[in-house]
Amino acid sequence: MESSGSNAEIIAEFKKRRTRQIMAVGPIVLAFIALLSVENNPTGIFGLAPSTILVGAFAVIISVLIFSLLNWRCPSCNKYLGKAINPKFCSKCGVQLG
Repeated sequence: MESSGSNAEIIAEFKKRRTRQIMAVGPIVLAFIALLSVENNPTGIFGLAPSTILVGAFAVIISVLIFSLLNWRCPSCNKYLGKAINPKFCSKCGVQLG
């Protein structure tokens, strides 16, 4: 098992990463609302053309996906943590996360 810090430091860093991951849901929700608004209002909203809204929404979605791939990693071994939002242990190195 690799370790880049004490167990308390690893758990604290994991909590920060989990908080950032949860906060990333907000922009995704707003992007999907924008996409739905274009579907329901083909003339645009807030003075923006539908194509501008679509490009912006997709840019947000792609940005959050990239952020998630970089953020959602084990603080000890730096491997991707997978789909679980609250893992207790890293499935790759076994370090305790919470």
